[in-house]
Amino acid sequence: DNAAGWFEPAMWWAERIPYLRIVLPTVPVSATMGTTSWFDFGAGGDTAGTFAASAQSLNQLLSKEESAVGSGRVVVAGFSQGGALAYHLALTRAQQRLGGAAALSTFLRQEVIEQVSNISQQTPILICHGTADDRIPGGADGARDASDRLRQLGIHDVELKIYEGMGHSATDVELLDVLHWFRRVLPDTGALRPSSRL
Repeated sequence: DNAAGWFEPAMWWAERIPYLRIVLPTVPVSATMGTTSWFDFGAGGDTAGTFAASAQSLNQLLSKEESAVGSGRVVVAGFSQGGALAYHLALTRAQQRLGGAAALSTFLRQEVIEQVSNISQQTPILICHGTADDRIPGGADGARDASDRLRQLGIHDVELKIYEGMGHSATDVELLDVLHWFRRVLPDTGALRPSSRL
């Protein structure tokens, strides 16, 4: 996916939450995969190396946002591979938890489960998945398992949304659920409202 693919949903959210600033990073093109990809997968790919490189790049972006508004006012959200990285970015932090993580149509990597930090136990997590998604290992059952595993690890603010008939995509109902979640984890504080950056 790239920034253009999520421009309209981001605009829709920003119009309804005027104090929300949205940053949409564009996925790099993988030489191995031959298309945009946050990390390689399948035979011949360097999954661990490309995942780590993307995580490092996104952490640098996160640091800039945190310095502007504070860690607790930064939420990471991702779809598919981006969701796997959102889990990683939010759950493996050593200091200062983020405001939340939204994992859409994605999966929770075992490596992330093994690295969940104590500070991240206070991080709100939203998991959204469709019952007809055949692109993600485990499908909707994998999303349910991820929710259970996170609770077992001490992360109590886990919200799971399963959408009947939704494939590897997003729906208006899901976007509305994400909007409500944004409002809950990022309430209006009355502070200076930066323009949304898309």
